[in-house]
Amino acid sequence: MISSVVCLTTVGSRSVAEKIGRRLVAERTAACVNVVPRLVSFYHWKGKLCRDRESLLVIKTTSAKVKKLERLLHQIHPYDLPEFVVLSMRGGSQRYLDWIRKSVKSTSKNCPSALLPSRQRSSRTSQVRSGLWLAGA
Repeated sequence: MISSVVCLTTVGSRSVAEKIGRRLVAERTAACVNVVPRLVSFYHWKGKLCRDRESLLVIKTTSAKVKKLERLLHQIHPYDLPEFVVLSMRGGSQRYLDWIRKSVKSTSKNCPSALLPSRQRSSRTSQVRSGLWLAGA
């Protein structure tokens, strides 16, 4: 069975994070990407202790898409050594997990807000962005 996963990566700016996130979702490599801006990261690089502001991408996809996601990130990521961490989901709303699977394999429009009458889109769109939307709700 294909399981859902969360992948993490960081980039140096919000605008780059948004471009990467949009591409991953547009190409159906990810069902959803959250951009968390203004993180502070500490790490060693080339013998120096570094401190940088970064944006975190929280990427929801399936285990079947992880290799493709990793290849794509290494192609488009601005860092020499991009962070790429895969976290297994041990559980969650079954309807949301089903939506993740459908979103990365479907070629039809599967954006939740596109399925709703226009008067309901604004509230549903904000729920999708916050991860609260459930397929069929």
